[in-house]
Amino acid sequence: MKKFIKTISNLKLTILLIITVLALTIIGIVYSVSGKAVRGWGWKHPFLVSAILGDKDAPKTPKKPVAPKAEEGATPGNALKADTASSDDASKSDAMEQAPVQVDNYAEYPGKSLRPMQYEKIEKFEPRSPYYDSVAEIPMTTEYPYVDAPEDYFKDALFIGDSRIEGLHDYGNINEADFCYKEGVSVFNIRKEKLVWGTEGEGKLSKLLKKNTYKKIYIMIGVNELGKGFASEFSDEYEKLIKLVRKNEPDAVIIVMGIMYVTKDYSDASDVFNNDNINCRNNYISQYIDGYNTFYLDINPALVDDTGALNAEFTNDGIHLTAEYYSLWVDYLKKHALQEDMWK
Repeated sequence: MKKFIKTISNLKLTILLIITVLALTIIGIVYSVSGKAVRGWGWKHPFLVSAILGDKDAPKTPKKPVAPKAEEGATPGNALKADTASSDDASKSDAMEQAPVQVDNYAEYPGKSLRPMQYEKIEKFEPRSPYYDSVAEIPMTTEYPYVDAPEDYFKDALFIGDSRIEGLHDYGNINEADFCYKEGVSVFNIRKEKLVWGTEGEGKLSKLLKKNTYKKIYIMIGVNELGKGFASEFSDEYEKLIKLVRKNEPDAVIIVMGIMYVTKDYSDASDVFNNDNINCRNNYISQYIDGYNTFYLDINPALVDDTGALNAEFTNDGIHLTAEYYSLWVDYLKKHALQEDMWK
């Protein structure tokens, strides 16, 4: 008799357990369908408590902020500020990262917005070396409503690069800017080498970036490594350079200047130091330009002849500008100044 009663008791417990599991399963399904999906069940979140109360401590994916739209009658330039001003909690909105504004006519919008790269189609070429690839397009200067640079525009600017940037320092008369360069340096070693800091001594690039704060950082590098490493390897190292700059200067606008061409004679005479290779590598560089806080400037249109190569009259060696022609480079930069609201 005792054995029978024990059997009945165990049976009741089994049935009760089955009913409990079914009930909790149904509750879980109801909550899942109702949008209260339960996540993270475990010892911290018992099944029953989570099913009934929901998982309040489970991590939630924040919604991406929607780019503000300009109200009717508002100008594109004040649309973003108007939306921010109308926020119920201005202190919180200031702390949040501003979402890039997406506008159709981005070339006329003066503030920060997504500005996709534009490309010019070119005739595909046959690479004369395995160090580069054939490309059918080259990047163009980022579209933006550039203005003429005010007198003190370069006071918070840094120029980074090789001997061409050294020449810009020596002959460009941009006295208020900082410079960081070294003859013969490449993307493969610029992060490790001790560089010249213009007239301010020397040291590694990272040390200079930590020492000072900049709004505009101009980079031109790439001619020395045309025959060092494949184009894809060059691209990877260029990305590391941009990341180094961005890590140390998160609020700066990085302005990548496309590699300057060489003369036609110089280009025709070399399998690696030629303009096809430069076009290929400029194409690779452009993939890191977001058109938001990284811009691309192609200075070549200001320096080429009717063949599309560096004008032979502007150089003595086919690669570097002679002293008097750095002014053409500087004039191009001055006509492509960013408006002050890029930093607001």
